[in-house]
Amino acid sequence: MTRKTVKCATDEHLMGALLVGAALEPIDKFTLDHRFGAEGPKSLCHIRMKHFNSSLPIPRTTLPLPPEGGRPRPIGFTLIELLIVVAIIAILAAIAVPNFLEAQTRAKVARVKADYHSIAMAIEAYFVDANHYPWLNLAGFDAQYNQISYRLRTLTTPTAYLSTVRYEDPFVIGGTMGNYTDNLPRTQYNYRNYEFVESAPLPAGLKIWVLNSLGPDRVKNQGLNVEYLARGMSTGQAPTVIYDPTNGTVSAGDIARTGGATRYNNP
Repeated sequence: MTRKTVKCATDEHLMGALLVGAALEPIDKFTLDHRFGAEGPKSLCHIRMKHFNSSLPIPRTTLPLPPEGGRPRPIGFTLIELLIVVAIIAILAAIAVPNFLEAQTRAKVARVKADYHSIAMAIEAYFVDANHYPWLNLAGFDAQYNQISYRLRTLTTPTAYLSTVRYEDPFVIGGTMGNYTDNLPRTQYNYRNYEFVESAPLPAGLKIWVLNSLGPDRVKNQGLNVEYLARGMSTGQAPTVIYDPTNGTVSAGDIARTGGATRYNNP
């Protein structure tokens, strides 16, 4: 029969190591209790086991043995491991955030077009009844003041073609002025009726209307003049730029929609 010595790292650990030849085989507390009886070993530091059958299987444990004369390795992450995790998160964020913002812009463009569809149906229904497109000007505001809650109020009363005309432009933040020269706060889509606005060089009396949004660049790009652009005419003003997503999700240009005798090809 052989005589073996079991050593454990510290009294705080419940693990020992059975010295067999040159290899250390970890042995757990359950095995010690099983082989020494209910009282267990007298000490977990130095145990002499007489007549121990070394051929019995010894279960391995997952706790690492401490270095000779040292303390057990603390369980946790090293600084390098934490830095690697932070770097991975930063890379993922750098990829995800721009995609999220781009998706937001595409959603706002889709909202503008959906709003235009609803408003356009009401405008055309009004035309069937009145034989002209709506254009309210009771206060004598000039053509620059084109927010739809004012110009299209007749769509809500006396006949309700729409329940409300307070459609907010999602690309206007806090009444931004875009690059307008007046001080009028703007929060909604703009609207113009060419029949009631000085339309030269267009022929007088054209029954054409236009809705306009500032677009993703949030700057006025003369979208209300899109009919002139469609007819190859100059207004003597800044060039009209119409938003095209193929130039980039956030690119220059207004989002316009026209109706009536228009020559503009609505996207």
